[in-house]
Amino acid sequence: METFVQDRIMEICDKEDCEEVEFDKVFEIKAAPGGKSLTQFYTLDKKHGFITGKNLNGNNNLTYINDIGYEKCKNYTVKYGDILIQEVYNENSKCLIVPKEWNNFVFKGCFRLRVKNINKNYLLFYLNSDFFKTNALNSTTGSIFEHLSISILKNMKIKIPKNKQLIKDLEPTFEEIESLQGKIKENEELYQQYIKELGEEAIIDDNKEESKPKKNQKNKELSLTV
Repeated sequence: METFVQDRIMEICDKEDCEEVEFDKVFEIKAAPGGKSLTQFYTLDKKHGFITGKNLNGNNNLTYINDIGYEKCKNYTVKYGDILIQEVYNENSKCLIVPKEWNNFVFKGCFRLRVKNINKNYLLFYLNSDFFKTNALNSTTGSIFEHLSISILKNMKIKIPKNKQLIKDLEPTFEEIESLQGKIKENEELYQQYIKELGEEAIIDDNKEESKPKKNQKNKELSLTV
């Protein structure tokens, strides 16, 4: 289904009458906080989530920062529906729509794209298209790691069909994809919970076995009493 949408959007861009709109007219662009690492603020307390570029490529191991770190970064947070794009950019980079559970998380190592007036799902699929990636990679800078910047993004353009009904026609499919992704995530969480419970049960069973007197030891104790 996602492949169908990707192909349809590329077909719209290739065959329909489209405007090439400047990036900053489609998005409000926000760079992540610069400066030193925030590792000194890392904590196991899951009060304040901290998103890094790696979380955009399927790594679900989130980091968390304490109240002091969050106070320093409170102007660099995301909200549900924002799009994130990695700062260090390569052919495997992916953009991601911020899910509800990441609301008010701090972001670093990526740019926050706050959508202005175009369907966010259309834009997400466009940003993850080979067409956009090729243009982005041709614009990156850096000798070791290729980087995007706000100035690079502002110089890029997004193809938007003049006939907005073409985007509207895709909305039911967008909604179906979101629903399926939600179910997949829910099933993954249930699976992880199941594995965790199995592990806990195994530990309990092992402890029970260790607490039982061994047969040879019991026989030895009986022979001594006789």
